[in-house]
Amino acid sequence: MTNDYMFRYILQENESILKAFLASLLHLNEREILSIKILNPIFLGDTVDQKNFLLDIRLKLNDNQLINLEMQVINRGDWTDRSLSYICRQYDSLNKGDNYTEALSVRHIGIIDFNLFEDDTEFYSTYYIKNDKTGRIYNSKFIISVLNLKQINNATDEDRSYSIDTWASLFKAGTWEELKMIADNSKNDVFKDTAQKIYNANNYDAVLERCQARQDYIYWENRAKYRYKKIEEENTELKQYNSELLELTKQLQAEIAKLKSNDK
Repeated sequence: MTNDYMFRYILQENESILKAFLASLLHLNEREILSIKILNPIFLGDTVDQKNFLLDIRLKLNDNQLINLEMQVINRGDWTDRSLSYICRQYDSLNKGDNYTEALSVRHIGIIDFNLFEDDTEFYSTYYIKNDKTGRIYNSKFIISVLNLKQINNATDEDRSYSIDTWASLFKAGTWEELKMIADNSKNDVFKDTAQKIYNANNYDAVLERCQARQDYIYWENRAKYRYKKIEEENTELKQYNSELLELTKQLQAEIAKLKSNDK
């Protein structure tokens, strides 16, 4: 499920799973979710290997809230800027003449597999626009949440009460045995259903092809980043060498000038 296409496919094709997942993240009872409308559905015939293909899920919840769900396992160093860009685009959706108070609440939920900040150990975090002195929320319609799959062990009691840690473990499962164990140990049938849907999807060639395309793209992107990093390191070493060589040249020139002066 950390494959962004698989994540997208499972949640788009199974509203009951999407509903249960959202209820956990938003701290809601499933009965409070009356309607879910996916605003950017994908189709199995679409290619997914081009760089500009977006696999986030944009949806409208209960006709009064816009939500953006995105799985991201590669740390490109731009997550905070990226999430702000996504949420701002969604919030600025009023038509000419609309009252500003009619703007729907928006929430960007990022599921990541890296630490957002260097000293960040929080499992599930939520950010608002707040007054830096009083802590008063400026506007509750603008929310960013981050689920860090690397920090499952730091789930709070509240996180566990909403089964957010179980969802994270399910996403991180690397074998069928691990997936089955997580589903069997849960008291909620939705996790067994999710595990079964993942199993079924892995036997569907059209889904597997696109999951592989995404993995291939991520692999080559990582290779390119690694090579770029090595080139930067080599350039840094070369600059250091050139700097040392230049300093040595200056010293030699100074010695030569001194010797010539003494000869005179």
